[in-house]
Amino acid sequence: MTSQSLTDDLHHSLLSWQSEETATGIKFSGSYRFSADFLAFRGHFPEQPVLPAIVQLAAVRQLAERSLNKKLLTSGCERIKFRGVVGAEQVLDIMGTLIKEDKGWQVQFNLRHDTNKIADGSLMVQEA
Repeated sequence: MTSQSLTDDLHHSLLSWQSEETATGIKFSGSYRFSADFLAFRGHFPEQPVLPAIVQLAAVRQLAERSLNKKLLTSGCERIKFRGVVGAEQVLDIMGTLIKEDKGWQVQFNLRHDTNKIADGSLMVQEA
């Protein structure tokens, strides 16, 4: 899987998204549904497909890019905890806040499926 094919598949899996500027940063949210034939499921437990953590983080970065209308590179991460799994055809809801820092942006995020917390933490991103 190439990064471009992942980006394309993420784009096609995005159901909705929105963002707004606030006094503390840019808040964003989005929902994804990953079909059973999503590239990342191949080889990641074909009999019981589980969305890889790296794809979950790529979805967070994609929403941050849309919110800023800029291509971003991930430069670090902090306190990321994965607490659940996302399978094929399940909806992944992402909520986040972009906070401007000296060398880029901090992206604080929370991922959920229904009422289940899937992951949370912070990414550091910079313009590409």
